[in-house]
Amino acid sequence: MSDLDIKLSAVETIKYVITLILMGTAGGFFAQYIGLPMAFLVGSLVTVSLTSTLSKFIPDNFIFPKRLRLSFVALIGAMIGTAFDPILFSLLDSLWVSLLAVAVFTWCAHYVGFLFYLYLGKLDKATAFFSAAPGGLVEIATMAEETEADTSVVLTLHSLRIILTVTCIPILFFLWNGDQVGSSTGVTINRGDPLSLDIIWLIALATIGSVIALLLRLPAPFLIGSILCSAGVSMTGFVDIDTPAWLLNLAQLIVGAGLGSQLVGLNISRLIKILWLGLIVIVLTTLLSGGFALVLLDQINQPLDVLFITMAPGGITEMSLIALSLGASPVYVASHHLFRIFITVITVGLITRFTRWVI
Repeated sequence: MSDLDIKLSAVETIKYVITLILMGTAGGFFAQYIGLPMAFLVGSLVTVSLTSTLSKFIPDNFIFPKRLRLSFVALIGAMIGTAFDPILFSLLDSLWVSLLAVAVFTWCAHYVGFLFYLYLGKLDKATAFFSAAPGGLVEIATMAEETEADTSVVLTLHSLRIILTVTCIPILFFLWNGDQVGSSTGVTINRGDPLSLDIIWLIALATIGSVIALLLRLPAPFLIGSILCSAGVSMTGFVDIDTPAWLLNLAQLIVGAGLGSQLVGLNISRLIKILWLGLIVIVLTTLLSGGFALVLLDQINQPLDVLFITMAPGGITEMSLIALSLGASPVYVASHHLFRIFITVITVGLITRFTRWVI
């Protein structure tokens, strides 16, 4: 009987979970210190995966508790949903064109990335499909786990997409007009110190949304259900929920540690190849987002730079901060990025469920 056939005891599992979370915490704070985007998610994921791979101190039969990770995925979904604002109702008549463009961009970017990874990158169909999704690191990786895709490759390429997109776009703006934008300017979207009632609301919305989504058999139920439930409550204006920064960081580092425990087995030569593939696809999708922005310029009463950041497949937080730096509405920009993630997850979930080749 191999080690993989022997299950760890509950005490051993808890010991390794705590160890990985502590490692992820250290990585998250370091990533925050050097200014990486989504610091606690990316820092935790990278630190845990590298340490686990290089030191080999995590046994091969260790499995990070999926329920723990999915619980915090749902909590992240509820926190994302709070970004929706009642003001969006007044913008609906002018948003439908740009939201439709986001959907078309999402499908085009996914298809272009898929073809590149499949034919030029020589990745298998499932791995190429999930790796090319232009959004949703956590939820796409979760769905990829249920298929024959190489999860380590999927995670690596999505982490690279987030880091490079939200790092390079502020540099592009600086080269374009000489202005600094985003988090480097010191702007923030933090709305203050939330009360304990906000945390109760978030947990309740995450739980209710997940249960409803599971009953309706929605794809990525823990994330999509939580987002929809939280967004629905937030857009009614019935309650104003603030997202605690520490809770978001905690959720990200636990999810990152869970995913990082699976991101093992990549040798250096394969990693370099994957990084080059990811870099080329990021350039292609960035050019594509710029092309869509140019097409929309005559259709929508928004500046080119604002249209560009609404299309760029980067992180919601950093793109919203760039919007603030440009004097644009962060709600307008964030709504498009939330829609991109939603369209990505729904599309990937439906294709995964109803086509055999992804499984």
